[in-house]
Amino acid sequence: MKILHISALPLVLVASPVLAQSTTQTANTDQYPDIILTTRVQRDDTITVVATGNRQPLNQTGQSISVIGAAEIASIQGPDITRILTRLPGVSVARSGPLGSQTSLFVRGGNSEQLLVLVDGVRVNDVAAPSGGYDFGGLLSGGIGKVELLRGSNSVVWGSDAISGVVAITSREMNGAEASVEYGNHHAVDGNISAGVNRDGYALTLNGGYTSTGGISAAAIGTEADGFHQWHLSARGRLRLADSVDLVATGRYATSKLDIDGYPAPFYSFADTPEYQTSKQASGRVGLVYKGDNLTLNGGVALSDMRRAYFDPTFGTAPNYTTNGR
Repeated sequence: MKILHISALPLVLVASPVLAQSTTQTANTDQYPDIILTTRVQRDDTITVVATGNRQPLNQTGQSISVIGAAEIASIQGPDITRILTRLPGVSVARSGPLGSQTSLFVRGGNSEQLLVLVDGVRVNDVAAPSGGYDFGGLLSGGIGKVELLRGSNSVVWGSDAISGVVAITSREMNGAEASVEYGNHHAVDGNISAGVNRDGYALTLNGGYTSTGGISAAAIGTEADGFHQWHLSARGRLRLADSVDLVATGRYATSKLDIDGYPAPFYSFADTPEYQTSKQASGRVGLVYKGDNLTLNGGVALSDMRRAYFDPTFGTAPNYTTNGR
Protein backbone atom coordinates (compact mmCIF):
# COMPACT_ATOMS: atom_id res chain seq x y z
CA MET A 1 0.00 0.00 0.00
CA LYS A 2 1.34 3.41 -0.97
CA ILE A 3 0.52 6.40 1.21
CA LEU A 4 0.94 10.03 0.21
CA HIS A 5 0.61 12.59 3.00
CA ILE A 6 1.09 16.30 2.41
CA SER A 7 0.37 18.81 5.13
CA ALA A 8 0.41 22.60 5.26
CA LEU A 9 -1.60 24.52 7.87
CA PRO A 10 -1.87 28.25 7.05
CA LEU A 11 -2.49 30.97 9.63
CA VAL A 12 -3.93 34.03 7.95
CA LEU A 13 -4.39 37.35 9.72
CA VAL A 14 -5.87 40.63 8.47
CA ALA A 15 -5.44 39.87 4.77
CA SER A 16 -7.56 36.70 4.81
CA PRO A 17 -10.75 37.17 2.74
CA VAL A 18 -14.04 36.84 4.56
CA LEU A 19 -17.18 36.43 2.53
CA ALA A 20 -20.33 38.28 3.45
CA GLN A 21 -22.00 36.93 6.57
CA SER A 22 -25.66 37.80 6.01
CA THR A 23 -28.31 37.35 3.36
CA THR A 24 -30.74 39.82 4.91
CA GLN A 25 -31.94 42.25 2.23
CA THR A 26 -33.31 45.62 3.28
CA ALA A 27 -33.26 47.56 0.01
CA ASN A 28 -33.10 47.10 -3.75
CA THR A 29 -29.92 48.42 -5.36
CA ASP A 30 -31.77 49.02 -8.64
CA GLN A 31 -33.97 51.52 -6.82
CA TYR A 32 -31.14 52.88 -4.66
CA PRO A 33 -27.94 52.76 -6.77
CA ASP A 34 -25.95 54.81 -4.24
CA ILE A 35 -26.76 52.63 -1.25
CA ILE A 36 -23.85 51.85 1.08
CA LEU A 37 -23.45 48.13 1.69
CA THR A 38 -22.57 47.07 5.23
CA THR A 39 -21.64 43.73 6.79
CA ARG A 40 -25.31 43.26 7.69
CA VAL A 41 -26.43 43.08 4.04
CA GLN A 42 -25.47 40.66 1.26
CA ARG A 43 -26.76 40.97 -2.28
CA ASP A 44 -25.95 39.07 -5.41
CA ASP A 45 -24.12 42.11 -6.82
CA THR A 46 -21.66 42.28 -3.90
CA ILE A 47 -18.34 40.55 -4.54
CA THR A 48 -15.32 39.47 -2.50
CA VAL A 49 -12.91 38.16 -5.16
CA VAL A 50 -11.44 41.60 -5.89
CA ALA A 51 -7.80 42.35 -5.09
CA THR A 52 -8.52 43.56 -1.55
CA GLY A 53 -10.50 40.47 -0.57
CA ASN A 54 -13.14 42.71 1.03
CA ARG A 55 -16.77 43.11 0.00
CA GLN A 56 -17.35 45.55 -2.83
CA PRO A 57 -20.33 46.34 -5.10
CA LEU A 58 -19.90 44.79 -8.53
CA ASN A 59 -20.51 48.11 -10.33
CA GLN A 60 -17.51 49.68 -8.55
CA THR A 61 -14.86 47.42 -10.08
CA GLY A 62 -13.51 47.29 -13.61
CA GLN A 63 -12.48 43.65 -13.34
CA SER A 64 -14.10 40.83 -15.30
CA ILE A 65 -16.30 39.24 -12.64
CA SER A 66 -19.48 37.15 -12.78
CA VAL A 67 -21.89 36.38 -9.94
CA ILE A 68 -24.56 33.68 -9.71
CA GLY A 69 -26.91 34.28 -6.78
CA ALA A 70 -29.16 32.12 -4.65
CA ALA A 71 -32.29 32.64 -6.76
CA GLU A 72 -30.59 31.42 -9.95
CA ILE A 73 -28.96 28.48 -8.15
CA ALA A 74 -32.35 27.42 -6.76
CA SER A 75 -33.79 27.42 -10.30
CA ILE A 76 -31.22 24.87 -11.51
CA GLN A 77 -32.39 21.31 -10.92
CA GLY A 78 -30.10 18.56 -9.74
CA PRO A 79 -27.04 18.48 -7.48
CA ASP A 80 -24.49 18.67 -10.33
CA ILE A 81 -22.30 21.73 -9.68
CA THR A 82 -21.26 21.85 -13.36
CA ARG A 83 -24.76 23.05 -14.26
CA ILE A 84 -23.95 26.21 -12.34
CA LEU A 85 -20.32 26.58 -13.41
CA THR A 86 -21.04 26.28 -17.13
CA ARG A 87 -23.27 29.36 -16.92
CA LEU A 88 -20.21 31.47 -16.19
CA PRO A 89 -18.66 33.06 -19.30
CA GLY A 90 -15.11 32.18 -20.27
CA VAL A 91 -15.07 28.76 -18.57
CA SER A 92 -15.10 25.13 -19.70
CA VAL A 93 -15.55 21.97 -17.65
CA ALA A 94 -14.02 18.51 -18.12
CA ARG A 95 -15.21 15.44 -16.23
CA SER A 96 -13.78 11.94 -16.40
CA GLY A 97 -17.05 10.06 -15.97
CA PRO A 98 -20.48 10.25 -14.31
CA LEU A 99 -21.56 12.47 -11.43
CA GLY A 100 -18.89 12.57 -8.73
CA SER A 101 -15.99 11.82 -11.08
CA GLN A 102 -12.91 14.02 -11.37
CA THR A 103 -14.18 17.41 -12.54
CA SER A 104 -11.88 20.27 -13.57
CA LEU A 105 -12.71 23.90 -14.35
CA PHE A 106 -10.72 25.85 -16.94
CA VAL A 107 -10.94 29.65 -17.12
CA ARG A 108 -9.92 31.45 -20.32
CA GLY A 109 -7.83 28.50 -21.43
CA GLY A 110 -5.76 28.35 -18.24
CA ASN A 111 -4.95 25.07 -16.53
CA SER A 112 -7.30 23.90 -13.79
CA GLU A 113 -4.50 24.05 -11.21
CA GLN A 114 -4.10 27.77 -11.98
CA LEU A 115 -7.57 28.50 -10.61
CA LEU A 116 -7.89 29.31 -6.92
CA VAL A 117 -11.06 27.92 -5.30
CA LEU A 118 -12.47 29.28 -2.04
CA VAL A 119 -15.35 27.70 -0.13
CA ASP A 120 -16.61 30.07 2.56
CA GLY A 121 -13.24 31.82 2.53
CA VAL A 122 -11.19 28.60 2.83
CA ARG A 123 -8.64 27.65 0.15
CA VAL A 124 -9.68 24.13 -0.81
CA ASN A 125 -7.25 23.33 -3.64
CA ASP A 126 -6.00 19.77 -3.02
CA VAL A 127 -2.30 20.02 -2.15
CA ALA A 128 -2.00 16.22 -2.35
CA ALA A 129 -3.04 16.18 -6.02
CA PRO A 130 -0.16 16.06 -8.54
CA SER A 131 -1.02 19.52 -9.90
CA GLY A 132 -2.66 20.94 -6.77
CA GLY A 133 -5.95 21.69 -8.51
CA TYR A 134 -9.44 21.37 -7.07
CA ASP A 135 -11.79 18.52 -7.94
CA PHE A 136 -15.32 19.91 -8.27
CA GLY A 137 -16.67 16.34 -8.50
CA GLY A 138 -17.09 16.16 -4.73
CA LEU A 139 -18.83 19.54 -4.43
CA LEU A 140 -22.60 19.47 -4.87
CA SER A 141 -24.96 22.41 -5.17
CA GLY A 142 -26.89 21.71 -1.96
CA GLY A 143 -26.50 24.52 0.57
CA ILE A 144 -24.69 26.88 -1.83
CA GLY A 145 -26.00 30.43 -1.88
CA LYS A 146 -23.58 32.24 -4.18
CA VAL A 147 -20.83 31.65 -6.76
CA GLU A 148 -18.37 34.37 -7.78
CA LEU A 149 -15.80 34.12 -10.58
CA LEU A 150 -12.96 36.53 -11.23
CA ARG A 151 -11.55 35.87 -14.71
CA GLY A 152 -7.93 36.77 -15.30
CA SER A 153 -4.80 36.80 -13.20
CA ASN A 154 -5.06 38.09 -9.65
CA SER A 155 -1.95 36.41 -8.31
CA VAL A 156 -0.51 39.60 -6.80
CA VAL A 157 -2.83 39.25 -3.80
CA TRP A 158 -4.11 35.67 -4.00
CA GLY A 159 -0.84 33.95 -4.93
CA SER A 160 0.32 31.73 -7.78
CA ASP A 161 -2.82 29.58 -7.52
CA ALA A 162 -4.81 32.46 -9.05
CA ILE A 163 -3.02 32.85 -12.39
CA SER A 164 -6.21 32.23 -14.39
CA GLY A 165 -8.76 33.41 -11.83
CA VAL A 166 -10.52 32.98 -8.50
CA VAL A 167 -13.77 31.13 -7.73
CA ALA A 168 -15.46 31.95 -4.42
CA ILE A 169 -18.35 29.75 -3.28
CA THR A 170 -20.48 30.88 -0.35
CA SER A 171 -22.91 28.73 1.60
CA ARG A 172 -26.40 30.00 2.35
CA GLU A 173 -27.43 32.04 5.36
CA MET A 174 -31.17 31.93 5.91
CA ASN A 175 -33.97 32.62 8.35
CA GLY A 176 -36.42 29.74 8.53
CA ALA A 177 -36.37 26.16 7.24
CA GLU A 178 -36.87 24.35 3.97
CA ALA A 179 -36.44 20.86 2.52
CA SER A 180 -36.34 19.40 -0.97
CA VAL A 181 -36.18 15.97 -2.63
CA GLU A 182 -35.51 15.20 -6.29
CA TYR A 183 -35.57 11.90 -8.20
CA GLY A 184 -34.23 11.34 -11.71
CA ASN A 185 -32.68 8.96 -14.22
CA HIS A 186 -30.32 6.17 -13.16
CA HIS A 187 -32.11 5.98 -9.78
CA ALA A 188 -30.71 9.39 -8.82
CA VAL A 189 -31.94 10.79 -5.51
CA ASP A 190 -31.01 14.17 -4.06
CA GLY A 191 -32.35 15.39 -0.73
CA ASN A 192 -31.47 18.54 1.20
CA ILE A 193 -32.68 20.23 4.35
CA SER A 194 -31.70 23.69 5.58
CA ALA A 195 -32.62 25.64 8.70
CA GLY A 196 -31.38 28.87 10.16
CA VAL A 197 -31.98 31.93 12.26
CA ASN A 198 -30.78 35.43 11.36
CA ARG A 199 -30.82 38.27 13.89
CA ASP A 200 -28.86 41.50 14.36
CA GLY A 201 -26.72 40.02 17.11
CA TYR A 202 -26.31 36.48 15.82
CA ALA A 203 -27.00 34.11 12.95
CA LEU A 204 -26.72 30.35 12.46
CA THR A 205 -27.53 28.22 9.41
CA LEU A 206 -27.24 24.44 9.08
CA ASN A 207 -27.54 22.45 5.85
CA GLY A 208 -27.40 18.72 5.31
CA GLY A 209 -28.13 16.37 2.46
CA TYR A 210 -27.70 13.03 0.75
CA THR A 211 -27.11 12.35 -2.94
CA SER A 212 -27.08 8.94 -4.62
CA THR A 213 -27.08 7.83 -8.24
CA GLY A 214 -26.66 4.50 -10.01
CA GLY A 215 -24.60 6.34 -12.60
CA ILE A 216 -23.26 5.24 -15.95
CA SER A 217 -20.05 3.47 -16.92
CA ALA A 218 -16.96 5.68 -16.91
CA ALA A 219 -15.53 3.48 -19.69
CA ALA A 220 -17.03 4.16 -23.10
CA ILE A 221 -17.15 0.42 -23.90
CA GLY A 222 -18.35 -0.50 -20.42
CA THR A 223 -21.77 -1.72 -19.35
CA GLU A 224 -21.32 -1.62 -15.56
CA ALA A 225 -22.90 1.44 -13.95
CA ASP A 226 -20.50 3.47 -11.78
CA GLY A 227 -22.50 4.88 -8.90
CA PHE A 228 -21.89 7.82 -6.60
CA HIS A 229 -23.08 8.40 -3.03
CA GLN A 230 -22.44 11.36 -0.73
CA TRP A 231 -23.50 12.68 2.67
CA HIS A 232 -22.70 16.32 3.31
CA LEU A 233 -23.16 18.84 6.13
CA SER A 234 -22.34 22.54 6.31
CA ALA A 235 -22.76 25.28 8.89
CA ARG A 236 -22.10 29.00 9.15
CA GLY A 237 -22.54 31.28 12.13
CA ARG A 238 -22.06 34.86 13.29
CA LEU A 239 -22.05 36.30 16.82
CA ARG A 240 -21.83 39.98 17.78
CA LEU A 241 -19.17 40.28 20.49
CA ALA A 242 -19.05 44.06 20.75
CA ASP A 243 -19.93 47.13 18.77
CA SER A 244 -18.66 46.57 15.18
CA VAL A 245 -16.92 43.28 16.17
CA ASP A 246 -18.28 39.89 15.04
CA LEU A 247 -17.10 36.36 15.61
CA VAL A 248 -17.66 34.37 12.38
CA ALA A 249 -17.29 30.65 11.71
CA THR A 250 -17.98 28.28 8.82
CA GLY A 251 -17.56 24.55 8.35
CA ARG A 252 -18.22 21.86 5.75
CA TYR A 253 -17.88 18.07 5.79
CA ALA A 254 -18.65 15.54 3.06
CA THR A 255 -18.05 11.80 2.78
CA SER A 256 -18.38 10.11 -0.60
CA LYS A 257 -18.04 6.80 -2.40
CA LEU A 258 -17.49 6.67 -6.17
CA ASP A 259 -17.32 3.59 -8.38
CA ILE A 260 -14.50 3.86 -10.91
CA ASP A 261 -13.10 1.83 -13.81
CA GLY A 262 -9.52 0.79 -14.53
CA TYR A 263 -7.18 -1.17 -16.77
CA PRO A 264 -7.73 -4.89 -16.12
CA ALA A 265 -5.66 -7.78 -17.50
CA PRO A 266 -5.08 -9.20 -20.02
CA PHE A 267 -5.52 -6.23 -22.40
CA TYR A 268 -4.86 -3.43 -19.87
CA SER A 269 -7.24 -1.09 -21.68
CA PHE A 270 -9.78 1.15 -19.94
CA ALA A 271 -12.78 -1.02 -19.08
CA ASP A 272 -15.22 -2.03 -16.33
CA THR A 273 -13.63 -3.01 -13.02
CA PRO A 274 -14.94 -3.36 -9.44
CA GLU A 275 -12.66 -0.55 -8.23
CA TYR A 276 -14.00 2.32 -6.15
CA GLN A 277 -12.81 5.45 -4.41
CA THR A 278 -13.77 6.92 -1.04
CA SER A 279 -13.17 10.51 0.02
CA LYS A 280 -13.62 12.64 3.11
CA GLN A 281 -13.55 16.40 2.72
CA ALA A 282 -13.49 18.82 5.64
CA SER A 283 -12.95 22.58 5.66
CA GLY A 284 -13.59 25.35 8.12
CA ARG A 285 -12.70 28.83 9.22
CA VAL A 286 -13.09 30.85 12.41
CA GLY A 287 -12.20 34.50 12.79
CA LEU A 288 -13.04 38.03 13.85
CA VAL A 289 -14.36 40.88 11.73
CA TYR A 290 -14.13 44.53 12.75
CA LYS A 291 -15.81 47.15 10.58
CA GLY A 292 -15.54 50.76 11.64
CA ASP A 293 -16.18 54.01 9.84
CA ASN A 294 -12.62 54.25 8.46
CA LEU A 295 -11.09 50.85 9.13
CA THR A 296 -11.95 47.22 8.37
CA LEU A 297 -9.99 44.29 9.82
CA ASN A 298 -10.50 40.62 9.00
CA GLY A 299 -8.55 37.91 10.78
CA GLY A 300 -8.95 34.18 11.03
CA VAL A 301 -7.60 30.65 10.88
CA ALA A 302 -8.64 28.25 8.11
CA LEU A 303 -8.14 24.53 7.56
CA SER A 304 -8.87 22.30 4.56
CA ASP A 305 -8.42 18.53 4.70
CA MET A 306 -8.91 16.10 1.81
CA ARG A 307 -8.49 12.34 2.30
CA ARG A 308 -8.89 9.81 -0.52
CA ALA A 309 -8.57 6.02 -0.63
CA TYR A 310 -8.64 3.79 -3.71
CA PHE A 311 -9.78 0.15 -3.53
CA ASP A 312 -9.71 -2.83 -5.90
CA PRO A 313 -11.66 -5.75 -4.39
CA THR A 314 -9.90 -8.07 -6.85
CA PHE A 315 -6.78 -7.84 -4.67
CA GLY A 316 -8.35 -7.66 -1.21
CA THR A 317 -10.09 -5.26 1.16
CA ALA A 318 -7.14 -2.95 1.91
CA PRO A 319 -6.80 0.23 -0.18
CA ASN A 320 -4.34 0.21 -3.06
CA TYR A 321 -3.15 3.65 -1.96
CA THR A 322 -4.35 6.70 -0.07
CA THR A 323 -3.72 10.43 -0.22
CA ASN A 324 -4.10 13.12 2.41
CA GLY A 325 -3.78 16.81 1.61
CA ARG A 326 -4.15 19.32 4.43
